[in-house]
Amino acid sequence: MDKIKIFKKIDKYLVGALIRLMPSSKPADLREPKNILLIKTVAIGDLVVLLPTIKALKKRFKDAKLTLLTTPRVKEVVEGFPFLDDIIYYDILGEDKGIRGFSRMVKKLKAKRFDLSIDFEHYYNFTSVLTKFAGIRQMAGFKIEKQPRKKLFHLTIPYKFDKHEVEAFFEAARFFESSEEKPELQALATTEKDREVVEKYLKENGLTNGDVIIGVHPGTSDSAKVRRWLPERHAKTIDLLQNKYGAKVIITGTSQDEAMINAIESKIKTKAYRWKTDSSLKEFAELCKKLDLFISVDTGPMHIAAAMGTRTVGLFGPNTPHKWSAYGYDDLAIYKELDCSPCTKQYLGQISKCSTGECMKAIMVEDVLSVVERVFDKSNKESKELV
Repeated sequence: MDKIKIFKKIDKYLVGALIRLMPSSKPADLREPKNILLIKTVAIGDLVVLLPTIKALKKRFKDAKLTLLTTPRVKEVVEGFPFLDDIIYYDILGEDKGIRGFSRMVKKLKAKRFDLSIDFEHYYNFTSVLTKFAGIRQMAGFKIEKQPRKKLFHLTIPYKFDKHEVEAFFEAARFFESSEEKPELQALATTEKDREVVEKYLKENGLTNGDVIIGVHPGTSDSAKVRRWLPERHAKTIDLLQNKYGAKVIITGTSQDEAMINAIESKIKTKAYRWKTDSSLKEFAELCKKLDLFISVDTGPMHIAAAMGTRTVGLFGPNTPHKWSAYGYDDLAIYKELDCSPCTKQYLGQISKCSTGECMKAIMVEDVLSVVERVFDKSNKESKELV
């Protein structure tokens, strides 16, 4: 059993049992805070869709200091974000693991003297215990039934199961009466160096502004392999994109996706380029700005592409696009709902245990090409209207 699975079991059973033994926090009226701790530890996509809410909260609490508690894994998503004043990294599976790491983090948070915490975790219990032990006098978090953690919150925020996750998170901004009316995705903060890396890559590969450039992201984390699409269908799609649109296709992925990408490339009859996303997410974000379209399975880079303003086609199976589509591009999501769909509900801690992936197999090449055709037809029509 890997360390993530072990951690989840400890959090669910041991930390959950501890919470059940702890007294419930009494409801409290909000006192205007000056030092606020925001909490969201994982994952890349979650942090991307949380950024609009952070912006809205900063506008609501203009005079307060906003600090984010998160993990090093999402560092490049949040660093440089202009609506955060500070970031605390909790390497819970690394140097901060175990009771000693937990104790050190409690001391660190106590020393910061936060007067309000807003916890955006859905089901992890440890963050609510952490802030309780840190003595934060006003703790806010989502009220999700069957989750023991809610009893520790002084202020409970309704969680909207029927809303996209961007909007579900944004309920916290509405709860605290932010003046922001609706959420808008926020681009990752990038630098001139990031842009130069991308320009160099494009130049070395002979890709120009006049080319139709499409990104394809086939990989997922090992814990979400069931969200992957068949390599041969990726390959056929890539060939058709090049033959029909003259597109230059860049396959993006981490070193972890090497086997998947190799399998796709072995079946391609045309040519595709590669980009490794694990070198820098900020550089990847800059690359997305150069793409005419991004086609991705349900994973973090899909949300980054959408946040950078790239038209994004999402392929969904275990998860529902109603909650997790590329926000703003909901109409480009492809989803074949089966009787067992969705089998993943992160907000309840339910992760798919499916071994066959029938929902992903139900997505055909023709489904993807149909959406792509609709995107380019619309783009051509808009271009003609501007002439």
